[in-house]
Amino acid sequence: MGFFLGALEDRQPFPGDQLILRQYSEHRQYIFILPPPPRDRQLKARETETRKPERPKARETEKPKARETDPEPESPRDPETESPKPQHLDTLLRSLVLGQLGMYGDEAIVGEARRRLGAHVANASTLPADLRSPVYKTVMSQADEKTFDQMLKLYREADLHEEKDRISRSLGATRDPNLIQRVLQFAISDEVRNQDTVFVIISVAMTAPGRSAAWAFFKKHHEDLVDRYEGGYLVTRLIKYITENFATEEMASEVEAFFQERLIPGTERTVQQSLETIRLNAAWLQRDQDAIKKYLTELEG
Repeated sequence: MGFFLGALEDRQPFPGDQLILRQYSEHRQYIFILPPPPRDRQLKARETETRKPERPKARETEKPKARETDPEPESPRDPETESPKPQHLDTLLRSLVLGQLGMYGDEAIVGEARRRLGAHVANASTLPADLRSPVYKTVMSQADEKTFDQMLKLYREADLHEEKDRISRSLGATRDPNLIQRVLQFAISDEVRNQDTVFVIISVAMTAPGRSAAWAFFKKHHEDLVDRYEGGYLVTRLIKYITENFATEEMASEVEAFFQERLIPGTERTVQQSLETIRLNAAWLQRDQDAIKKYLTELEG
């Protein structure tokens, strides 16, 4: 009733309203109109009826203090030398550094490699696995016929293919022209598995004296090699590594002419990449050769 009358008083009256208003004015002293409760009170009352009493919050327990970190354990020590044993990355770095020094002809490294290989062959001591590859390559870089035959004997007596792999890939480190030819012939012999032949030839191409010999060998035997691998990825890998380290425009032209006359399916992209690399090497050498020679001469002096 209160809402209704309030609405009538707020709007403009229309005919018929005067009677209602008059009756309301005459009897208003008998009418007690309760105003509606505020809306927020209605909502609060409704929530009080439906809301369950909250449980008291459990007292938060104190968080345990962070445990002090334990001291790092000491590195295991070599029982013979009492020195800490090298970690994994140290082992890899040692192999890399010794291999590079040996290939560059460091006298101390070459002498120690020969001594250790002799003890290994005589069964006086065993070469650690991580040192075998750098020792083999270092010794082969200074090898004569006797040393080469010694390495072949090790290869033939090895039981594990992993060991055969190490030895065969180290043979290409030789710089002796006669031994280089023996290594290349060994690569295509029945003693070497087909899938390993490519990597023995590549090992020859990794040295300056062997690079030209490996390229000449490929040109002579490319048909046999392509037939053996049926133009697969091993052929493309072989082409990449025996050509991309040349550094003269003359060799770039020679390589380009060879593959233009003898198309080997699946090797087109590899040949183009090798030609680009050769020409980049030639440009770099022409630009910086004098400066590098001067720097190395001063460093040696």
